[in-house]
Amino acid sequence: MAALSEGYVIGAGSWAVPLHALRDLKISLPVGATGRSDVAILLIAGDGTVLVETQTTLTVSAGRPAVSQAKERPPPAGAAMLRAGAPMDAGALKEPTAPPAVVPPSLPHDRENAMRLFARGNERLEEGNVSAARLFFERAAEAGLPQAAMALAATFDAAELDRLNARGVRPDSKQARQWYERARQLGASGAEERLRRLGASN
Repeated sequence: MAALSEGYVIGAGSWAVPLHALRDLKISLPVGATGRSDVAILLIAGDGTVLVETQTTLTVSAGRPAVSQAKERPPPAGAAMLRAGAPMDAGALKEPTAPPAVVPPSLPHDRENAMRLFARGNERLEEGNVSAARLFFERAAEAGLPQAAMALAATFDAAELDRLNARGVRPDSKQARQWYERARQLGASGAEERLRRLGASN
């Protein structure tokens, strides 16, 4: 029943959180919640390599605040994934926040790196690993790659998930709309049409 102030759910009890959000990350719990939960924290590089992995325990006692704020200053590169030791219901989590502002790549090597991330995301998607694909697509989209924003939106779009024959992946029309909107801002062809389709289906 936990909820994070940033990031989005990638599985039961698992969240992907961008590095810029870690400093002010908050964990919200229901009033009166108590107990202990083991938390694994992984720092993931752009190529999918796990750079650092550590564990901690979140303890909530009666009478203590139900919001814990992360104070660690994150490393300068990569992406972070939080994974709770005990399974949690992803449907009970707070709605994800809007994607962070995109800064389009200004140098050739920035675009090349974004294309590599996009390719890695497609590889994970072909393997059926939608959660991992989302991490790569998000990094590439944050770098300003329109096709990555489209691909990320598609992993939340029920119609596209059906087309991909992705089983066991829960669609999220709000996330799909946010990333299609970002793709449209970046000039992706087809984003406008998919936004209209999402609007018509609601």
